[in-house]
Amino acid sequence: MHFFKNVYQYKTGNKVQSKTVDSDMEGDPKSYFYQINDVISQNKKYYLAQGTSILSSGLSSHYVQVFSIENDGTLNDNAQLIKTQTGIKNQLRYEVDLTASSNRNNEIRNYKIEYDKKNKIISIPLILDDSKVTSKKIRYQFKGKYFEKL
Repeated sequence: MHFFKNVYQYKTGNKVQSKTVDSDMEGDPKSYFYQINDVISQNKKYYLAQGTSILSSGLSSHYVQVFSIENDGTLNDNAQLIKTQTGIKNQLRYEVDLTASSNRNNEIRNYKIEYDKKNKIISIPLILDDSKVTSKKIRYQFKGKYFEKL
């Protein structure tokens, strides 16, 4: 298990601000962000941060989380921009278990989140109930207001 601490740094006007993120859960490993993209929805800029948590040598959690900077200069780490069957969400998240029996003889090439900037499409792998990571992708495209499943 890898433990990470995050400091968000952002600029509002001429001022650089930062925010640390602490967990209330003891032993929570947190995650690290490795890519940030932006999109404009209803004249407001949102940031899509792709992150990973390393839970063990074979288990990891992957997600894309939405952020925004509010008019008062605060960072909103709960901005909601992803439309799912269960409502408007702040993130898409899934776990990959490379040690699951369904993945032991499965050559898994790419199980990370992909973002196509040009077409504004988030792609995540389809993972079956038995934890098998497939080569199929679930895709969400930005439709002007929200990311919606294709």
